[in-house]
Amino acid sequence: VDAIRILLGLQEKYAAHHKCRYTEEALNAAVYLSARYISDRYLPDKAIDLMDEAGSRAKIDAFRKKKEQQTIILSKSPNDYWQEIRAVQSMHEVVFANKSKYGFGDSSPTKENVEVISEPLVPSTSDVDSDLEPAVVGIEEIASVASLWSGVPVQQLTADERLRLVDLDKQLKKRVVGQDEAVIAISRAVKRSRVGLKDPNRPIAAMLFCGPTGVGKTELTKALAASYFGSEETMLRLDMSEYMERHSVSKLIGSPPGYVGYGDGGVLTEAIRRKPFTVVLLDEIEKAHPDIFNILLQVFEDGHLTDSQ
Repeated sequence: VDAIRILLGLQEKYAAHHKCRYTEEALNAAVYLSARYISDRYLPDKAIDLMDEAGSRAKIDAFRKKKEQQTIILSKSPNDYWQEIRAVQSMHEVVFANKSKYGFGDSSPTKENVEVISEPLVPSTSDVDSDLEPAVVGIEEIASVASLWSGVPVQQLTADERLRLVDLDKQLKKRVVGQDEAVIAISRAVKRSRVGLKDPNRPIAAMLFCGPTGVGKTELTKALAASYFGSEETMLRLDMSEYMERHSVSKLIGSPPGYVGYGDGGVLTEAIRRKPFTVVLLDEIEKAHPDIFNILLQVFEDGHLTDSQ
């Protein structure tokens, strides 16, 4: 509530600077989305920066559209305008000819009928140069910036994303053959999460893929990262054969105070903190030390993990 009040007090200054207008819903969204998806900063600082960048983007978009309109007008030469005028004059003469044919009066165009333009034509850009209406910054603009910062698709479902969700299982089946049951299970989990039918405090899904080498366990995870999350780079792969010893647990969450490496953060916790929307592949998890399962249990159940920081 305090953060929203601060943004309400600052909105006039930012609106005047960016020549835009913020809706009340946009300010509420800036606080909510920054608190939920931007974890490495604090309120109200991150909400203010979110509002600032959204206004800046709105100003740039308005300027770009204005320049495009100027380009369209200035791209026309005087001859283009003369051709348009001659076409209108020809239509005018046809109208007078039809009036004479059907007895509606004199067919000869007079000075009162047709105004002859003898001065050279110069396209005017005064209308374009005038200030446009202030751009409106709403929820979509705030969500777009939040998505860019966090990598989480927090915008409302667009037509392209709906199509991608509907065809997600088909896209996965193009890369993974013979694993229809696993593909359908993953597709349903992602769809439930994207439409809001899941616990927001838990991961989208935690799945155990069992099978011999070469059946497509790792490939299915890569296909999911590429098809829905945009790129295989969004996948974090951890080879659990490197975590067979008890002391290797600290590599995931960071070393405790007083030990070498304290302050560097853990491999798992740092990667998720920087990019929350990530596919985590725990490869060969059966080789990991049992203490690692105790750590992962709270991740699967509560979606929460505390590192040494």
